[in-house]
Amino acid sequence: MKKQVYHKAKAKQVYMTQSQVTRALIQKEITEKSMIMLLGIPLIVLRDKYSFGKKRLELFTEEVLKQVKCVENNVVTLEELHEVIKKETGMEVKFK
Repeated sequence: MKKQVYHKAKAKQVYMTQSQVTRALIQKEITEKSMIMLLGIPLIVLRDKYSFGKKRLELFTEEVLKQVKCVENNVVTLEELHEVIKKETGMEVKFK
């Protein structure tokens, strides 16, 4: 049984100075560019090793980006996602 971890986050009203807005926009742009670059690795693995086609790669990308938004919006932490993986599969997410 697959479990969806993400859900809609409630929007918070935040007041920021112009420099904070600029910093937030730059940070968002850097994050988005980094995600696009990092998505290339799992996408090529899914394509080369598991023969994913365009449709399945697009669906995978959409789901990854949903999870990223949940982390960005503080709905869930990376540590919580790693705990779910370990609890459900026994696999630890770590860099070897």
